[in-house]
Amino acid sequence: MADIHFAGTTHRHESTAVPAAGYRLHAVPAVSFKRGGGGLALLQNLLLPFKLAWAAGAYNRSHFSST
Repeated sequence: MADIHFAGTTHRHESTAVPAAGYRLHAVPAVSFKRGGGGLALLQNLLLPFKLAWAAGAYNRSHFSST
């Protein structure tokens, strides 16, 4: 039997829909791609890989830390 898990944010639809369907939700920080907005959006999008790495690290630290 397979053990299915989902990753998502705690403030969007998946925070209620996934547990309601009987699956485990692992909360991760939200990271989004900015559309439009000129230079500021471009700068935010250039930082996206670093934000994703931070979000992955935050998840790993909270779920796989050695005690």
